[in-house]
Amino acid sequence: MGGSLRTVHMASLADIDNFGDALFPLLAQRRLGPAGYRVEALSPTGRACRWSDAPRSTSIAELVETAPSSAGMLIGGGNLAIGAPASRYECLAVEFWLTATWFAVVHDLPIVWNAPGAPRPFPARGLGLLARAAMETADHLAIRDRLSRDFLSPATGREIAVHPDTAIDVSSMWPKTTLAAAFARLLERKNVAGSERAFLTVHVRDLSAEALDRLAFLLDEIATRDGMIALLLAIGPGAGDDAAVRRLARGGRFGVLVDDPESLAEIAAALAFSSAYVGQSLHGAIVAASYGVPGILVQAPPARRFRGFQEYRGLPEAVTPDFADALAQLAKLPRHAPPPAKMFEDLEAHWEAARAALGRAPRETAARLAFLRTVGRLGAAHLGADWAARPMRLSSYVSKRRADAD
Repeated sequence: MGGSLRTVHMASLADIDNFGDALFPLLAQRRLGPAGYRVEALSPTGRACRWSDAPRSTSIAELVETAPSSAGMLIGGGNLAIGAPASRYECLAVEFWLTATWFAVVHDLPIVWNAPGAPRPFPARGLGLLARAAMETADHLAIRDRLSRDFLSPATGREIAVHPDTAIDVSSMWPKTTLAAAFARLLERKNVAGSERAFLTVHVRDLSAEALDRLAFLLDEIATRDGMIALLLAIGPGAGDDAAVRRLARGGRFGVLVDDPESLAEIAAALAFSSAYVGQSLHGAIVAASYGVPGILVQAPPARRFRGFQEYRGLPEAVTPDFADALAQLAKLPRHAPPPAKMFEDLEAHWEAARAALGRAPRETAARLAFLRTVGRLGAAHLGADWAARPMRLSSYVSKRRADAD
């Protein structure tokens, strides 16, 4: 396509060493590049990921301060639309996507919700009022599963599209055959002979020492009985997965420890060339499914985001609170388990709607004006007159001019 590419910014958590979050900008670039867009990842900090094939990101603060030219804002994917933040990390995620929305509204940019997840409903007041107003500004409003939609629907009178997490598209970006060399390098790096062997990719994050010892015993039992070797894969080192799989490896004899994946492609290769996946990473299961690899997710109830994905793909039973049950279920799953065709049809509909939204004028100004009024009203009420008056202080502008001159 002729002409220069127009930059689209993507609000994703691309600054943490986490496989799924690092994939989103790459997947968006593949889908939007042919339409003349260049996707630039945003993140809370702008910190670079450890992987050389992961996209670099710009911090949200730098975006706001420099206000570069932009053709639109993508919100998500990932677990961003968090209704009641329960940790500092979740608070940062919410602050991040709301600030990205504010930037897009102030600069009159199209806003596309790129199928993020909503693990909990928004409260009726405070954050809920702001999030509701932000949702109304979107030119394309899509969420990644039915459970997320059910949480958000009471917050808006608009229709919310259910489109799959875009990581399901990874096998189109990296067909399995293109990952063969990366998988061979992984086995060589870990001194594993015989790429024809059967592998079970295992991911752990939140398990007690007792549960890890029990799982290590079960994996050794499977290796002895079935000849299936566990790849103990750190899918999200930034979330502590590397330490978790090291603890698991200490309790067993046959597992292959992959606590140091060298690239996103290597993680994808481990999942693509496995016979099955069992773990606590949603994107481990999504990417495995993209390659037709059967997978069981392990998390105690309510496990909403895990159930949301498995219900979408037609395997609601493939979520369990116990690794022993997950390993027992594997024998009942088909050897090849691709997602249903509807997921890919919905994915195509999502990107078609996203391209259309980016190519037309932003949503009507009434919704955007209402959002800015909500920001101003809540800011003044919770942060006081000093916050409200700060943009009107002439001293701020004088200091900025002096700094620029220096």
